Amino acid sequence: MNGAYRFSRREPKNWTEVPLSHSDIPRVAVLLPSGGVGCPPHQLFDVPESFLFLVEAPACAPTADALEGIAYALTELRISALLVLGWLQAPELELAIVLARQKSIGESVALAPSERVWAEPMSACFAPLLAKAPPSASSEGVKEACAQEWLRAIELKLAEGLEVTRALVRHREVHIACALVDGTSTKLV
Repeated sequence: MNGAYRFSRREPKNWTEVPLSHSDIPRVAVLLPSGGVGCPPHQLFDVPESFLFLVEAPACAPTADALEGIAYALTELRISALLVLGWLQAPELELAIVLARQKSIGESVALAPSERVWAEPMSACFAPLLAKAPPSASSEGVKEACAQEWLRAIELKLAEGLEVTRALVRHREVHIACALVDGTSTKLV
């Protein structure tokens, strides 16, 4: 995790000195938001760029394209680690929280079909959390709790809802983990 420390101080590691045979094979599949996470993922984790197989999706929603990319990484590239990487500054997070709040008071919100794919499941995931949140809770605290809840929901969907990952998880051939990146300091939360 020294990559985030060095990245924040503009001291990236020079990976050109690492032999190609060690750095040209992806070892971790990373599902990340389409807009990124505020810094290049390989710098955040202090690994060569080729070490990560990146799959981008709006708000990390397991869309059909994202699931295809994950299935390819796990079956064809034999990657045994899948990381779902969320970002606290993702605009989708804010919109889904607003949508969940508006739905809770009976207001309807017009969404484009491309937004509905991720916004509907996200807001449904946030609704129970927002209903239990005390009025004194800070907006940043609520936002972080919602982001973590969404990452857990994605992890569960990947582990149980996708045939390829379900079989690999059951046989302990793949590990799925989640991490949340703080957009202001480029660190893992």
